[in-house]
Amino acid sequence: MANALLLQHFDWHRMLGNLVFMIPFSYLVGTISTNLDAHGFLTLPLWIRILADALGIVGIGIAVSIYQRANIVLHPNDDLTYIVRFRFMHGRAAKAQWISYIPAISIILLTFIMTHQIHAVGLGTVLAFILQGAVTGWADQHVFTTLKHHLNV
Repeated sequence: MANALLLQHFDWHRMLGNLVFMIPFSYLVGTISTNLDAHGFLTLPLWIRILADALGIVGIGIAVSIYQRANIVLHPNDDLTYIVRFRFMHGRAAKAQWISYIPAISIILLTFIMTHQIHAVGLGTVLAFILQGAVTGWADQHVFTTLKHHLNV
């Protein structure tokens, strides 16, 4: 809904594409998370987990760059970042990523105020906030450079 509000119109193709992407992606993330837990990832030394988080964020940033430029279907959050990036941030990926995190950060803050607890926010979340947009912008310039953005925002 936020994406439609920012676009100032409802785009059925975009919304259905978001859903088509999101549902299998959610299962994939859940499966990977379960398998990492089952294979003892959380018991590894902290420095290995931090390195894995950082490498994962870099990989995600590169992947987001590629699939945003391919622009077939997008995850709703990546679509939000894309809309913000090209509609309001003059193509600046890092700034758009930070702006697109405002709803999630607001919800985290609100639930913290209400419960005095924070769940599922860790170093990976912080690294994603700081790095993912910058990596996406870098990858736009250095990875599969023949792919171009299709500005339908």
